[in-house]
Amino acid sequence: MKVWCSKRRQKWMVLLAFAMSLCFAITEVTYADEQNNEEVIDTSVEVGISEAEDRIVKIDSSNFPQLYKTLRGFAYDVNQDGYFSGKEIEELKVLAVSDRVSDLKGLEYLTSLNKLFLVNYNGSKLKLDQSVKQIETLCVTPSKETFTVDAPFVKNLGIGQVECFDDSIMNHAVLNVRLDNSAHVNHATRKVVLTNCTGVEKLIVRMGWMNSITMPKSGSRLKHLDIDGSRIQTLDLKNAAKLETIELSTSEFLKALDLSKNTKLSNLTIGNLLGLKTVNVSKCTGLKYAYISWDIGVRKIDFSKCKNIKKVFRPNDEVSVVMPAGKKSLLTGYGWDAKDKDDYDVYQKSRMGYDSWHYAFVSRHSEYEDDYNKKGIVKLTKANFPDIYDSISYLDFDANGWLSQSELDALTAIYCDASVRSLKGIEYFRFLNTIKLSKYSGSKITISSKNKALRRLSVKCDAKELTVNGKDLVSLNISMTNKNATKVNASACKNLSAFSLCGADPNENNVKLKSVALPKSGKKLKYLELSSLGISSVNFSDYANLEGLGLFYNRKLKSVSVTKNTKLRGVWVISSEMGTLDLSRCTKLEEYFCLYNNCILPKKNLAKRKTNYWMYGIYHSIDGYWI
Repeated sequence: MKVWCSKRRQKWMVLLAFAMSLCFAITEVTYADEQNNEEVIDTSVEVGISEAEDRIVKIDSSNFPQLYKTLRGFAYDVNQDGYFSGKEIEELKVLAVSDRVSDLKGLEYLTSLNKLFLVNYNGSKLKLDQSVKQIETLCVTPSKETFTVDAPFVKNLGIGQVECFDDSIMNHAVLNVRLDNSAHVNHATRKVVLTNCTGVEKLIVRMGWMNSITMPKSGSRLKHLDIDGSRIQTLDLKNAAKLETIELSTSEFLKALDLSKNTKLSNLTIGNLLGLKTVNVSKCTGLKYAYISWDIGVRKIDFSKCKNIKKVFRPNDEVSVVMPAGKKSLLTGYGWDAKDKDDYDVYQKSRMGYDSWHYAFVSRHSEYEDDYNKKGIVKLTKANFPDIYDSISYLDFDANGWLSQSELDALTAIYCDASVRSLKGIEYFRFLNTIKLSKYSGSKITISSKNKALRRLSVKCDAKELTVNGKDLVSLNISMTNKNATKVNASACKNLSAFSLCGADPNENNVKLKSVALPKSGKKLKYLELSSLGISSVNFSDYANLEGLGLFYNRKLKSVSVTKNTKLRGVWVISSEMGTLDLSRCTKLEEYFCLYNNCILPKKNLAKRKTNYWMYGIYHSIDGYWI
C-alpha cells in the first residue's frame, strides 16, 4: 500500500508540474502580447520557408563551372547555405578570383557586380557581353601569349596590375594572394588585343613582356591611358579622339609617339623611354600640362602649337623643349612648383614615382625565360661582382648561376647598405641608371663608358679623399662621413644638373674638408648644395645657370659671391660666420632663407618668406634628385 501511494504521488506530481509550466508559458505569452501590443507568433517555421523561397541560384559546378569554389567563400555566400539569396546577390558588388580560371559562366546571376578582379586568368579571350553590362571595372592578369578582351561596356580596364583601380581589394577577405605584376603569368603575354573595348574610358597596362597592343577601334571613349613597362615598338592612338591624359613609361623599344589625332589631350607624361626618338604634339592645341621624365631618347619636343599650355616639367637640359611664343617661363624644373598648390597637385598626379617603377620593372622580368642563351652572359660569382654580389644576386631568376642579357637588363638601380670598395661588375648592366651606396670605403669612383644610362649616384664615403669621374651623371650626392676627410674632386662630372656635397658632423668646429673641386663645366648645373665644409670662400661665377643654392653649417665660410648668378630662384644659407650676402642682382629670386645672415635683396618687391628650405628643391628634392 505504501508503495502504491508513492507511485501515485509521483504521477500527480508530474501532472502538476506540467500544468504549472503550461500556465507560466501562457502567462508569458499574454504578458508579451500586452507589452508589444501585437500578436505573438512562432516565426521559426516561416523563416525557413522564406529562406528556401529566396534561394535564387545554387553555387555549384553546374551554374558556376569554374567560379563556384571562390563564390562558396564566406565573403560571398554569407550564410554558407550553398545558395545565393536575393540579398547576397544585391550586396555582391566586388568579386576577386585568385583561382586559375578561363570560364566565367555564372556571372550573369550576379546582377549587382560592379568590379571584377581576375588574378590568374587562363583563357586566351575574355568576353563580357550584355548580360553583365553593369560591370564597370575589370582588372585581369592573363597567362596566354595572345590575350583578347571583348568588353564594350567596361569603363575601367586594367591588364597586368589588377589592383590598379581599387587598393581596398588588397584587404578583401577572399583574396589570399598578392595582386601585383610579379606573378609569373604576366611574363607569358606578348600580344594584347582590345579592339572591342570601345566603352573603356580608363586603361592601365602593366605587362613587361608585351610587344604588341591593339587599341580599341573607331568610336573609342578612351580618356586616360597609362602604359608602364612593355616592349611595344608602336602605339596607334588614331582612334582615341577623346583621349585627355597619357602616361607612358619604362620601355626601351617604343620609337615614336604620334598624337596628331589626339586634339583633346590635356595632360602628357612620358619617362624612361630610352628608344623614343620623336614626339608629335603639333595638333594638341588643348594641352595644358606636360611632364618629361628622366631617360628618354628624344632630344627635342616642340610645344609651340600648344597655345593653352600652363606648365611643362623637365628635369634637365637633355631634352630641348620649344615653348609657344611668350610662354617660355612656363618651362620649369622640379621642386619650385610646390609653392603653387594648383600646379603642384597636377605635378604630383602626373609624375612618375621613381621607386615604384624601378621595382615594377625588375619584377616584370621572367624567372622562366631567357631571351638569349641558357648559359648566359656572365657568371654570377664574387670574382665578377666582388662587392655588389649580394645586391644583385637575386637577378639570377632561373638559378643557373649565370646572368643572361634579359636578367642583366632587368636591373635599373643598385641600393647597397653593406660596405663597398669596388663597383666592379656594373659595366654589364646597360640599363642601370641609379646607384646608392651607404658605406663606400674607396677613394675613387669611375663610371664606365658602358654605363651610358647611369644618371644618378649617391654615396656616403668614409675615406679621407674621394674622386668621382662620371661625365654622364646628372645627379651626384656625396656625403663624407669621415671627420678627417680632406678632399673631394668632382671636376670631371661636367654634365651635372644637381650636386650635393656634405662634410662630417656639422657640430664639429674643426672640419678638415677644405679641398673641393666642383664640376669644371657648370653650364648645366642648376642645383647646388655645400654643407659642413672647411672652405673659407666660394665663387659661383662659373655657374651662370644656377637656380638653387644651399649653404649649410660651413663654419669657416666668410665670403660668398653670387653676383653673376642672375638666374637664382632660391637661396638657403645657414652660416654664423658669414657676413652680408649680396643678392641684389638675383632679380628672379623667389625664395630665400638666411639664418644668422643679412641679405641685400633685389630692388623688386620680394616679401621675405619664412620657409623650411628642405621643402623646395635642392636639399630633399621631391623629384628624386637626391636619392
